Amino acid sequence: TEAVCALHAIGSPGGSRASIAAAVRQLVERQALVEISNAGRVTERYHEATKLMPGDRSASTGSESRGSAPPSTPSTSLPEPSSPAMTLEAAIDIRRSSEAFSTLPVQLADLSFVLQMAASNDALRRTQGVRLFAVVHRVAGLEPGVYEYIPSAHGLALLRGGALVGPMLKAVRQKLAGTAAVGLVMAAQLSGGASPLGERWYRDLLLESGAVAQRIYLAAESAGLAARNLAAFVDDHFNEKLELTRLGLSALHLTAIGNGN
Repeated sequence: TEAVCALHAIGSPGGSRASIAAAVRQLVERQALVEISNAGRVTERYHEATKLMPGDRSASTGSESRGSAPPSTPSTSLPEPSSPAMTLEAAIDIRRSSEAFSTLPVQLADLSFVLQMAASNDALRRTQGVRLFAVVHRVAGLEPGVYEYIPSAHGLALLRGGALVGPMLKAVRQKLAGTAAVGLVMAAQLSGGASPLGERWYRDLLLESGAVAQRIYLAAESAGLAARNLAAFVDDHFNEKLELTRLGLSALHLTAIGNGN
């Protein structure tokens, strides 16, 4: 009862576009003929399950999720970031996932810029409930630890202090989690607080987390840093070590930033 979501053709440059298009068309036509007993066509079922319906936008952008602890009062004020010399178009053009980080610390002003670009503009939010945390390993002028970014104050609230390179490596199981200067974690409360959008809200949380991650990429490039999405982590261990569980939150996504190597 599965449906093809996407088909990606891979090959040497110079292949015929017409032949690729024909292959895609034949695949879709064959799939449209597949019948599932008493359930309709697979493709139609896929479209039905994933379509977006018109609705009241206020339901998606209302109050913060219920059941999780409210954000703390900032303990560290972030410097006001300056505008980077790089244009948005240039950042989009060079945006890449870093394959390695150096162990050099990043500057607090650069982290300030990345956080501001990632999560300070309410107009860009698809839904409320996603909170941004910084797992700091090496930032000049900032002690290692887990901090929550408070957009309204443009500051950081300390959640737990101390070096977390070891726990990050154990939870993420990728060396980049330890060599990056900062791990930026998007988290939300996933249970115990019903949303007006029902189950669709979970998808909106994932979309919002992805959008935040993409802004982190562009901001990092603009600041002369590098970024890398690290999608796989051991959820329970990760949430516990970062003390997200204490706040009633679960990690949704992790983007590492640092100096490129």
